[in-house]
Amino acid sequence: MRNILIAWELGGGLNHLVRTSALAREFSAKGFHVVVALRDLRHSAFVNWPPGTELQQAPLPRHTMAFEASSNYTEILFSSGYHDRDVLAAMVVGWSQLVERVEPAVVVVDHAPTASLVARLADIPLARMGTGFFAPPAVSPFPPFRRADTVDRQRLQAAEVSVLAAINHVAGACGVAFKRIADAIQPDLDLLTCWPELDHYAGMRPPNAAAEFVFHERISTPAPPVQWPQRGRTRVLAYLTANYSALHEVVDVLRRSDVATVAYILGASASTLPGGSADNFHLREALFDPKTAMPECDVFVCHAGNGTLAFAHDAGKPALMLPHTMEQAVYATRVEEAGAGVSIDPPTAKADFAVQWERFLAQAPQYGAQARALAQRYPPQVNAMAASAAKILALAGQC
Repeated sequence: MRNILIAWELGGGLNHLVRTSALAREFSAKGFHVVVALRDLRHSAFVNWPPGTELQQAPLPRHTMAFEASSNYTEILFSSGYHDRDVLAAMVVGWSQLVERVEPAVVVVDHAPTASLVARLADIPLARMGTGFFAPPAVSPFPPFRRADTVDRQRLQAAEVSVLAAINHVAGACGVAFKRIADAIQPDLDLLTCWPELDHYAGMRPPNAAAEFVFHERISTPAPPVQWPQRGRTRVLAYLTANYSALHEVVDVLRRSDVATVAYILGASASTLPGGSADNFHLREALFDPKTAMPECDVFVCHAGNGTLAFAHDAGKPALMLPHTMEQAVYATRVEEAGAGVSIDPPTAKADFAVQWERFLAQAPQYGAQARALAQRYPPQVNAMAASAAKILALAGQC
């Protein structure tokens, strides 16, 4: 079989697309037909897919059940359709039909637990590649996201029992029963695309954990150069999304500050963001190339995606992180612990961003120095993605 299925099912952000498209290019170069099932096809044109790549809409749950704030990965699954055995069964049918049609030699997942479950049930080689957030340690129950959290252990156990029951209800049709949730989604090859200090589960993985830290190659997408405003003493590169709850407060402060800001705000435009561009604030809808843009800025404002932050660390740029998902919040905490930036939660940003911004600027040189020191421990490696692709193909006996 010369087909490979790459799956992205949960989460948001362009880093999923950047990572999956880079893998697709490696597989395509070796003569494989690549089918990519994406959670969100809307921004798929922002990255470069190799010729012949088949893009599909990933099967997604029609009904979800959200926790107020998920404490661990089990609760992420619970809120993503695993709370109901019938909803999960429908998702499994969708992924199973896709797998049967593609007949992949290997399934590669980027935050795709149901695709992982289907690969396990079909006995297809399974590789997982991405941040540590969706690769929790194989323990039961999964550990909490935040080390310092006071977690209701009974709540975690209740979610564990509920989700495992839904999984085993579906798996029972294949004559399979799993003892732990981890066993149902555990890959044969686990490649973590982050640095150990910034792992979402840093300090929580068992010493014998099979997960492998890889990918010190930085992936960027070519884009036009950044055109900086002429007014402003400090160059600020901002990369945010239009659905961020404190966006207007953040933009208002940046506009009023003596800084030259170029803001790439995914999903926003001059017509949807009041005020649009100004002589010290340029609003952009397209993407930027972090490889060339990061060295030109003085500070980086973002939601704490690990892909772009790696470029900021390389360039020694201090990061002001405004997370609005749990994955981003935990990663921002790790970066803050490393001394490479500051994390501000949405309520604080909404109520007090002007004060937080001035405080951050005063400490920016120290954050930048720590960022550079962190990156120097993990210099970019040439052809790291090719090496990871080779490991995945070897898993499938195709190398």
